[in-house]
This record gives sequence, C-alpha cells and structure tokens, in this order.
Amino acid sequence: ANEAHRMNGVLTGPLTGRVNVAAAHFVRCSGVELPGRPPGRPERSDLRYGYDRHNRYNRTTAIHGDRSVERKPPEPYGMHDSSFAAALALATELREKGLKIVFAESCTAGLASATLARIPGISEQHCGSAVVYRLDTKHEWLGVSRGLLEDPGPVSKEVAEAMATGVLKKTPEADIAAAITGHLGPNAPAGQDGLIWMAVASRAGSPNVSAKSTHLKWMERDIRQIEAAEHLLNYAAEAVTRLPSTMV
Repeated sequence: ANEAHRMNGVLTGPLTGRVNVAAAHFVRCSGVELPGRPPGRPERSDLRYGYDRHNRYNRTTAIHGDRSVERKPPEPYGMHDSSFAAALALATELREKGLKIVFAESCTAGLASATLARIPGISEQHCGSAVVYRLDTKHEWLGVSRGLLEDPGPVSKEVAEAMATGVLKKTPEADIAAAITGHLGPNAPAGQDGLIWMAVASRAGSPNVSAKSTHLKWMERDIRQIEAAEHLLNYAAEAVTRLPSTMV
C-alpha cells in the first residue's frame, strides 16, 4: 500500500520516498522534539529532506536557532545519485580490466561496499568488505599494528595503507583493495573533524599502495558518511584505471 505521510511538510511514504534525518541529535516531528541534543547546539536544530513521487529531492531545510538555510545535499538513495555514479564508474573499470576488488572500511561502516553492491552482477568483480570500526578489529582482522593505531593513530595515512594491504592479504582472489578511515564527528581530535584517509593496494604496479586524504564538506554525520563512501569509490576507480588488465 502506498500510504503517504506528511512530516514537517515533506511528503514521505513507503513507496513515494523517505525522510532521512541527518546529524541533528533531535528532530522536530509533528511538534514533538526527540531528546539528545549535544551541549552547545542551538535549541532548535532541524534538518529535513525528502523525495517527491519521482524519487527526487524536493527541498532541504536546516534551521539553527533563528537562522534558516536552504540546502540541497547529495542524493544518497536515488538510482542516479552521485554515489551510485561513482560505483558505476568503478564497476565499469573493474569489468573492462577483469579485476576484483575488496574493501576495508572504518568510518563508512561498509557503505562503499553496499553502494557498489547495488549494481546487478557485481559479484563478478566485488569480493566484499571488512568493516573494521574499532581499533581491535583493525588489529585482529587486518593485522594493523597496535603501534600504528597509537601513533600516528587510526585516522592516518599509515593506518589506511595498513588496512588496504591487510585486507588484500586476507583476500587471495582480490586484485585490488580500497580502504578508508576517518573521523565523522562529533568530538573529533583537533584537526581531525571531517578528515578521512583513503588507501588503495594492488598486486601489481610500483608502488603498489597509495594513499590520499581529504576533508569532508558536509557537517551532518550521515551525509558525511555518504560523502566519504563516494570519495572512496572515486579514488578506487582512479586507481583501477592505472592498473594493467587481469593480473595473475
């Protein structure tokens, strides 16, 4: 049944779309405030965005105190959103070269892998993802040394590279591995709020591991996670273009 609902003026429903509540620790829904706002945040902090019946964003409103700002975030769920486009680009490169990929994801918690998995038939190129959200799983699952996790710390070039090489070593059928670690906030250490490190390791080429960092543009945590996953998919696609076809 295509039952529609009105939520703060945005049309939602099981088939017409959904409202994704981003980062605000409480959201006013039909006049009801859910608790949990962190200290220092304005008394009102609404962030609303939803889809129309054509699966397109209709509007976004961020309200901070008395200030209202219209925004249009990246579309995380439509079949033509930028994250899905990045996944398609990666899948195309993998298919053309006959390569397989595996992921190691910390801050994205498997979202890059899940986005790639939306493509039919991708199992021919996609081996899976190790979601290593905690320090212990980075160490126990992928062999990232405790020394690196302490200094320079989990959000670093060294740890990203160790995650990529570690998951590649654990996945013999994979030709390339892409890893990401970062801090989406809140309460990030100084200089690390919105910082992500990505790394790609392969079984061919010299050097066979590379890394890149960037600061995320969005402030809302769940939008940051989507943005980070998109960055990883794009970075992996760029790396695959530089690799030779089917590596033995």
